[in-house]
Amino acid sequence: EDYIKQNPNTKAFPKDKPVVYELYWSPSQIRARANYRVAETLAFANSLWHASPSTHISLSENIIYADRLRIRQPGDTEFAL
Repeated sequence: EDYIKQNPNTKAFPKDKPVVYELYWSPSQIRARANYRVAETLAFANSLWHASPSTHISLSENIIYADRLRIRQPGDTEFAL
């Protein structure tokens, strides 16, 4: 919330009561995605999958998906994705 206050041009929706913010690579998000625990969790999750040797997929390499930021207040049922 502090980052959004410091960056008032951040796009968000719905306009009347924003809960989803168009933030993809904020400093906090980058730190979270780079945390070794995230890498360990992704590696563990990938170990649960199996693929045929002929399938063009790598289960040993992790891809980080840059998702938007959602700030939802407790009990808020007005907006759902």
